Amino acid sequence: MNLGLGVLGKDAGGWHMLDSIIAPVSLMDRMSVAFTDTDTWSIQLVGPYAEGVPESEGNLVYQAYRILHDRYPGWHGGCACILDKQIPYGAGLGGGSSERSI
Repeated sequence: MNLGLGVLGKDAGGWHMLDSIIAPVSLMDRMSVAFTDTDTWSIQLVGPYAEGVPESEGNLVYQAYRILHDRYPGWHGGCACILDKQIPYGAGLGGGSSERSI
């Protein structure tokens, strides 16, 4: 969890210099993946923060599957994912890292 973040300026290379205070938290999203023999994709969202998470192309799990599928065209399988959302997105805890609107 990010307790504080300060932007101190930019260095000579144009990178932002940051001052950050973080603390570990015991919350985590969990994901299970099962590869299938059919060329199908499915994602099941469960957990207290599953509502509103995209279940299609807007989900980073789906995007990762598409990249693998496109990179290995001889692979004609699919996958079934279960994403257990235990971290709310938009709360500053990193819960938005598993979904994104494109």
